[in-house]
Amino acid sequence: MKFSIQWLGDFIKVKDFLSHPEKLSESLTRAGLEIESVQDFSKQFKNVVVAEIKEVEKHPNADKLTLCKVSTGKKTYSIVCGAKNHKVGDKVVLALEGSVLPENFVIKKSRIRGEESEGMLVSSSELGLPSQSEDGILILPKEVELGLDFATYYGLDQVVLDINVTPNRSDCLSHVGLSREISCLFDRSFSKSVKKINCDKNLSVKKKLKVEVIERNSCPRYSGRYIEGVTIGESPEWLKQRLKSVELKSINNIVDITNYILWDRGQPLHAFDADKIDSISVKKSIKGEEFVSLDDNTLTLTGEELTIRDKDQVLALAGVIGGKDSSISSETKNIFLESAYFRPEGIRRTSRRFGLQTDSSYRFSRGIDPETVKESLDFACALIQELAGGKVSEDLYDFYPKPLEPKNISITLEDLESRLGYKVNLSRFLKWMKLLKCEIKDSKKESLTVKVPSFRSDLAIKEDLIEEFARLEGYDLIPEVLPKSFLPKPWDSQFVKIQELQKMIRHQGCSQVINYSFSDPDLYREFLKDKEDLKSIGLKPRDFFPIKNPISYRLSIMKNFLTPDIFKNVHYNFRHGNKWGQVFEISPVFYKEADQYKQDYHFVLAKWGQFVDLWTDKKPKNVFYLKSIVENILIRLSYKSFEWEQISPSVFFLHPEQTLLLKVQNKTIGYIGTLHPYLQSKYKMPIDVALAEFDWSELWRCSKKSLKVKNLSPFSTLEKDLTFVIPSHIAIFDIQKEIQKVLGSVCENVEIFDLYEKDNKRSVSFRLYLTPEKEAWTDQNLQEFQNKVIDHIAKKFSVDLK
Repeated sequence: MKFSIQWLGDFIKVKDFLSHPEKLSESLTRAGLEIESVQDFSKQFKNVVVAEIKEVEKHPNADKLTLCKVSTGKKTYSIVCGAKNHKVGDKVVLALEGSVLPENFVIKKSRIRGEESEGMLVSSSELGLPSQSEDGILILPKEVELGLDFATYYGLDQVVLDINVTPNRSDCLSHVGLSREISCLFDRSFSKSVKKINCDKNLSVKKKLKVEVIERNSCPRYSGRYIEGVTIGESPEWLKQRLKSVELKSINNIVDITNYILWDRGQPLHAFDADKIDSISVKKSIKGEEFVSLDDNTLTLTGEELTIRDKDQVLALAGVIGGKDSSISSETKNIFLESAYFRPEGIRRTSRRFGLQTDSSYRFSRGIDPETVKESLDFACALIQELAGGKVSEDLYDFYPKPLEPKNISITLEDLESRLGYKVNLSRFLKWMKLLKCEIKDSKKESLTVKVPSFRSDLAIKEDLIEEFARLEGYDLIPEVLPKSFLPKPWDSQFVKIQELQKMIRHQGCSQVINYSFSDPDLYREFLKDKEDLKSIGLKPRDFFPIKNPISYRLSIMKNFLTPDIFKNVHYNFRHGNKWGQVFEISPVFYKEADQYKQDYHFVLAKWGQFVDLWTDKKPKNVFYLKSIVENILIRLSYKSFEWEQISPSVFFLHPEQTLLLKVQNKTIGYIGTLHPYLQSKYKMPIDVALAEFDWSELWRCSKKSLKVKNLSPFSTLEKDLTFVIPSHIAIFDIQKEIQKVLGSVCENVEIFDLYEKDNKRSVSFRLYLTPEKEAWTDQNLQEFQNKVIDHIAKKFSVDLK
């Protein structure tokens, strides 16, 4: 947010900061108001001054040029000029050697057609200003002081601070507020100017307009005056320059005054053309009605927005934006000027719903001071009288049924010292509270009661006062010491389980992602047509439910499963050049059961693309990589039994022939599969993408086998390879599991090391790792084990040995 140091000078002495703004910047940053940039506009017009033309002669070597003698009051310069609109005695703008005009145009001494030119007489366009004439240099009024810096004359000698104001410091969103903060930091006197209104006793707003506040909870205070007979026109130069310093364009004198008060006092105002309205009512919108805003956008209202309206139409979205139909125009003669306090939460919802971020909504959504509503209204009315004429009503509307009660916070010296970790001087604390405009109501030794001013809505509890004291005294005073006591780990069982799972997955080469708990409903509808689709992939059927006050539509539901969002991560990475990778997420999923909101934990994995190397050109599908990761997890967690079940899922996002369900102790836990070709095509991802998601809460409820320890066998492990020709409809995992079952404890492991497919048949090679338990085996023993496996598998699955 922009602040002009010159503007701050209306309330506090800041002249010394104009030449050394870094001193002010450093103090504000240390106090929590970070300075993002400092712009000194006067430097842009260094060596550009007001001068007077003393002589004008024709150039001896050029018919279209003239030789001018120009004086700054201290020195006379020879200038070659090509303009035709100047004469002796004119006050002009002289750019001397070393000055740099806009677009990096450097002025140097030069010889033009044989004559020396020591500078340049400049036009409005060459100064980067709105052109005042089609041709020629800028001619200034006769009364302008000779030798004056042009930046000072034109009001461009501004030093502007761009400050990152944190959301809790709404009191600093105006020049008054920042001046008050500087007053506190530098212990300087602060004062606000007051303008007196010349009210007309014969003019009454209550006779002109009926005003009522229906939604008093959403609008605790509403004020307004009637102004009759104004003249709409241009604003004076000082007002234009003030607005320009904070990057606002001048529109007309009435609108400019409301903007000026907003940036000066922090109070948003709105001016209605009183002849275009019949009455004013503050109440909720009607569902489905349309509203045309000042920026010509047509909005369809939902019935939840707070509006300012008359009998037939919406005049404004309260605190956000005005309507076009009741706006100020060049024909406006009579005005109803509104000043109000709206609850921040309602303004935030309306602003987010329609994506409208205005200067008014920015302040209302953070909270303004309700006690300055009438003061700002009267100040604006006095300015309107001064700059636009008109009569101001003697009376005013001021609905304020429940005035704000000041907050009283109790705090002790012990509170301060225990939180900050050092001895606190009570007098220092009292000094800072006084500079913050707080009132000490009770100053007993053991306890203090601090009355907080209305403009500091962020001070509510004693910890807020401790934080204020810490930042004002200096954070560097807080000692850097290790905690004296050992804090035990939070042995929450859920936390420990998740930490254990995270480590296991990370150790297998996956990167962890963290997404919001809320997501895009359109993305979820693309992955699931119905909640029952979850059941077909081994997850519990659950509806996702919407959020009442979402940040945006794209983040408006609570997630009921995790796959869509991790796919979004995969797609983002692929589109930004990461052609392969593997990621995972462990996160809660949300559901509603018997009118109660609940959550379980899921974990989801994704792998896309293939790592390219020079040694292997044939790589297995990514779904097998994820399968190995999951199996390693299950083995590490000591689950008694698990198996994979091949299915043809009805869900839209999975490949119908490359999907497996995981069953642990006959409970279906989740799925693993390849992304459907349609989605690959739609999202332009011509790579292999595998996804998997499992119900971690349900998995943890499954019983584990206890660890058993046995002596190492004194005999070497032997390897035996078998290859079967298997029809494509038979799951390889079933054969692998059956081999393990037939051989029993002597079989350490069964691995698949080769696979070849053709004509709906697969040649699958298994490697058996066999370890004798009591005595060494002969070739005959090995042959017996081999025959036992072959006979059993051939009989049960009707397959052939290759």
